[in-house]
Amino acid sequence: MISDDVNRNPLPSQATSYELLQISPAADQASITNLFDFPELQAKVQSLSDGAHDIPFEEFDPTGLTAGQAYRRRIGCSRTYYRPDDMGASAGDARALLALGVLESLAPPGKACKLAFDATLIAGVYRRGAEVLLPNPASVLPSIGVDRGGYVDLDSDGNWWIPSGIAYYIDSPPAFPQELNQAMQHFFLSRRFEDPFGDAAVVDYDSNDFLPVETTDVLGNAVLVSNDYRVLAPVLLTDANGNQAAASFDTLGLVAGTAVIVSNSPAPSKTASFGPDSKLPLFLGPRNIDRELASDRGTGLAASPTSIAL
Repeated sequence: MISDDVNRNPLPSQATSYELLQISPAADQASITNLFDFPELQAKVQSLSDGAHDIPFEEFDPTGLTAGQAYRRRIGCSRTYYRPDDMGASAGDARALLALGVLESLAPPGKACKLAFDATLIAGVYRRGAEVLLPNPASVLPSIGVDRGGYVDLDSDGNWWIPSGIAYYIDSPPAFPQELNQAMQHFFLSRRFEDPFGDAAVVDYDSNDFLPVETTDVLGNAVLVSNDYRVLAPVLLTDANGNQAAASFDTLGLVAGTAVIVSNSPAPSKTASFGPDSKLPLFLGPRNIDRELASDRGTGLAASPTSIAL
């Protein structure tokens, strides 16, 4: 993408993988392994893209091929869609995506799709004898109900794709201009992750937008994190039930001890400390770490400590 004030390198849009059949190099010297050179292989691959040399995916062992003629069988295809720079304001839809192959200057990632079924695969595989098991794929595959697939027909051609979730830069349902404002104020950190079925998980960061401090899953279960900014790693994780996993680091930033603290408290606290003195000594043996990690917040303790000798 090139304009007066933007020069962006290309990004992936669609990638297709093929199995090549009956293809061989032009070189035919005896007693050696004959190899392709890049121009020859590129020319052969290009010659197969005319649509007359394609084999359906479900034909794993095709018959009736012309001897000496190369063929290709598509074994995978993926697409990437991007979001507009204005987060959907011009389209009037905060979840809007750009068309395939279209990219704007910021290139916010949108949705990735992977081809799951093509029309011939469904018709040839989903049957029992003469009985067609899926006579109307559109009535089953695209629905996001509890007993449906959540697939999408991107081109309305009977090919069904598996969509990925989409990340947004705001912790609430996306809206404009709120999402763009949040993104610009917080370094375009992804905050909300929606799966293809509309369920969302949320991540909260510290005041400096540096490390995550809380995650909330689609059921509202929160995991709290206390970080050690010296080693840029979590030292205490607290799950939705108040259970905690703790770690201590030595001066080299290596793990000196770990522990699991089981709590009766139903409400985890963001200010929960590792132990009575908030951190462990530099080196602890297996017995000492048990005593250091024990606190009145835990009713039980399972520890897997290690000691370091220099």
